[in-house]
Amino acid sequence: SPQALAFLMYLGALVIVLRWLCRAPLTQPRGAPVAGWGAAPSTRVAAAFGLVLLIGALAPTHQVTPFALAAILGVLAVSGRLHMRWLGVLAVLTPLTWLVLGATDFWSAHLQMLTGGVGDLSGAVRENVGQRVAGAPGRMAVLGLRFGLAGLVLVLAAVGWWRLGTARGRPVALAVATMVPFGLVALQSYGGEMLLRAYLYALPLLCALGAVALDHWLGHQAGGRPAHGWRTAAIAAGLGVVFLALVGARGGNDGYVAFRREDVAVVDEAYRIALPGQRLVVLAAYAPLNWSRVGELRQGSLERTCPPGPDEAGCVRDDGPDLVVVNPAQDNY
Repeated sequence: SPQALAFLMYLGALVIVLRWLCRAPLTQPRGAPVAGWGAAPSTRVAAAFGLVLLIGALAPTHQVTPFALAAILGVLAVSGRLHMRWLGVLAVLTPLTWLVLGATDFWSAHLQMLTGGVGDLSGAVRENVGQRVAGAPGRMAVLGLRFGLAGLVLVLAAVGWWRLGTARGRPVALAVATMVPFGLVALQSYGGEMLLRAYLYALPLLCALGAVALDHWLGHQAGGRPAHGWRTAAIAAGLGVVFLALVGARGGNDGYVAFRREDVAVVDEAYRIALPGQRLVVLAAYAPLNWSRVGELRQGSLERTCPPGPDEAGCVRDDGPDLVVVNPAQDNY
């Protein structure tokens, strides 16, 4: 998956920046002295070289991830936290250069897709939230779990950031760097998924701040041991409930993304009776298709051609496939 590979490189870039290319830990207010912090000049050069490689590799891999990284580097450069500010400029120019030169065939025909949503915040919110928060009661329950988990992470992160405050102030740059990926929502809706992507890009720093909150509530004493055993038990029990909720939130799509023996059996029967050259289709792309007779049969989904609705049956008749596979997963979807 290009997205998964890009996110892995994004995490690697964050590690390099936060560990070796920042003037001080982001957990400290600006100007606060930190004993023993700082990499040797040769180490910083090597880290910068590694970051440049990752920035270059990210540019053609995914259309959003490079700009999320550029936004964070921009915050660090403007706040004076980055040793080499030109890295922030490079992080912006590299994906733009690729877009202009390497992806010309795409943007020349889809310029409206790339720029049409810039500044349309209400439209982005409508696509990312309004059109997604709907459906049957079971789906709404799963969405409630997902919103609850995301909200819990945000609350824990806010508490952790607040606990990092000292007499010299709080780490403002860390807060801005954590939340700046959400600014991508104002640039493009990304098919209604930009809010999900923005949350994903903010998650590494959000989780680190949430861990600060949990660590504080444990109340460590000298030697690193928790001061109160009941706090440890309470936090462990709370995390156990969260883990179960996470399984429910993740498994909420299993009604249509998990296939059963019956789903495979009906497709197998279609493969058995289909003649060479015939067209075998599904109404929605949630059936185990394309695992046999590839190249011998024309196989695909009618979801885009004949979207679900009262006119679907007539559309399928007019489209004229030879065989149509219907299974419970498509109904659930």
